[in-house]
Order: sequence, then structure tokens, then C-alpha cells
Amino acid sequence: MLCGMMDGGELTCWLLSEPKAGMAVQCLALAEAMGLQGERKHVQPRGLWKRSPIWLWPLWGGGLKAVGPGSDAIGPPWPDVVISCGRYAAGVAMAIRQQSRHSGKRTFTIQIQDPLVSPRHFDLMIVPEHDRLRGENVITMQGSLHRITDARLQAEAAKFASSFEHLPRPLATVLIGGPNRVYQLGVAEATAIAQQLVAMAQQQRVSLAMTVSRRTSPEAAAAMRKIIETADIPAVIWEGEGENPYFGYLGSADYILVTADSINMTCEASATGKPVYTLDLPGGRGKFARFHQQMQHEGRTRLFEGKLEPYEPNPLRENEKIAAEVWRRLPPTISPPTGSTTT
Repeated sequence: MLCGMMDGGELTCWLLSEPKAGMAVQCLALAEAMGLQGERKHVQPRGLWKRSPIWLWPLWGGGLKAVGPGSDAIGPPWPDVVISCGRYAAGVAMAIRQQSRHSGKRTFTIQIQDPLVSPRHFDLMIVPEHDRLRGENVITMQGSLHRITDARLQAEAAKFASSFEHLPRPLATVLIGGPNRVYQLGVAEATAIAQQLVAMAQQQRVSLAMTVSRRTSPEAAAAMRKIIETADIPAVIWEGEGENPYFGYLGSADYILVTADSINMTCEASATGKPVYTLDLPGGRGKFARFHQQMQHEGRTRLFEGKLEPYEPNPLRENEKIAAEVWRRLPPTISPPTGSTTT
């Protein structure tokens, strides 16, 4: 697929990630912000490669041997640019960079997020400020890249308008994530959140539009649905059936509540310009704690303590700034596509 122009011909671009929505979205978000169209490629490592640090991959014959069943085809001709996100994708991007140099192609590699290897293995790295990684070829951003634009929010809100017509205003969109290495979000936590939401909705006469993620366990989702439906409050709940109304929920919201486990969802919520409240969970430390502290300090989010109040948030929109900086650092042989806002 076309992706800008390369001196002497068309520019090719791969968006390389593991089959996890949050990683694929960041590759696509950067490409969109740069005005590019790239070929999406998912990679999954095989066997022992999954459990080995990626800095060892070159010693074992290069990361291309790690590409296992279920992956898209990875092989020459190599693209001019690779945008990768995720640890395994980073290992493959490192191998592509190395192989392309042997062939004289010199693929330019852009890694999003810190894969816990030296930045020298990539041409450019884009990392959140809370990761603390720095270097000459490292660009820092607050939070994560996302696909939120005013046009997308308006279009999706109109597309799913019939889902909300019967719900009284104000409408609170609730984004539920799942457990990770830092936070707990099981049935007990989901039950506590649902009870808080019901109490708030009843006291403030607020409607709910709730969506769960792929990481939300079926048991946790079922527990929340039971509590909300039993309370008989105005609500819609999306649990993965039919077309995903995620952007429609964000675009239609008067308030947004999001569980603390997801930096991506928090950044997407903040980018809407709506008041955003964080639903705290047991756990929380390290980069997650630093991220939420900074978001609250800068007036982008507030901690949910049982009540919603209107406030003027400071929206988080880093995409255009990051895209412009990436174009500035690309080789002069690679130029932005005609009509790009980054030119």
C-alpha cells in the first residue's frame, strides 16, 4: 500500500504488532496522524522464543525465525518504513532492520513503547514519559497514541444515535478493562464498581452506556450486568456482540468513566475533551501510578469518588505533535504524502 513517497518510487510501510488491539491501534494511530496508509501485519512468536528476551533473538539467528503460526507473512522485499508496537513485534522489527541493511534496502524502523532493549536497535523510538527511557533517537509522549479525532467522534455518535435515544441525559460512558500485572479486576472488583455506578446513577439521575473490553472476564461482565439490570436504571451495555460502538459511546458521552488498568482507554477518553473520571482498582504502582498522577495533576482526569461534577478538562492530544516530529527525523529521501497535515 502507498505511504508517502520515496525518492525514485513509491514508499512502502508495514504496521507491525502482536494481535492485541491496544498495540495494533497505536501503529495505526501514528500512520493516520502522519497521513499514511500501511500494510498491517500481526506476528506471534513460536515455542521458546515467547519466553526469551528479545535481545537474545539476534544471537539465535535473528528474530525472523521467531515468527510462528498465525503470523502474517514476513519476508523480502522489505518495506521502506516499519512502525512496530509490542515486545515481540520489536524483535521482528530489529531483524527486519538488520536484514534490510544486508540487502542494501535500509528499512527505517519506528518502535512504539519500550520493549526493554536499547534504542540503538531502532532508528526511532516513541515512548510514554512515564517509562523514563531517554535517548537521542527517542521521542517522548504523554500516555499513548490513539485514533480519536473530532470527525470520527461526530460520525460514530451519529451512527449509533439510536442506541442512546431512549436514555435521559446526562449520559455517562463507562469503559471497563481487565486485570493486568498491576491491577486486579475480577468479579469482586467488578461488583464494587457496578454498585458505585448504580448509586451514582440513582442519586444524580445519570444514564449509563457501558462497554467491556476483550480483557474483561465473562464472569466480571455478567456480575456487572446483573447489578445494573436489577437496579432498573437507564443503561445500555455492550459485551462484544455486533458492531463495536466504542467511538459512538465516546462521542455521545457527557461524562466518561474508565478503569485505571488501561492507559490507552484513559488517553482516548481524555482526547474527547469530555470530563473523565478514573475508576480506581486494587493495585497500581510504577508507571501506571505515575501516569494517573500526572493526568490528574494536569487537569485531564479526576478520581471517581461516587459523584460526577462538570469540569473543563485539559484534553490530551499528542498525535499531531508526535507525527510532525517523526517526519522531521525521517531521512530526506522519505517525504510526506501530498496533502498531509504534517507538511
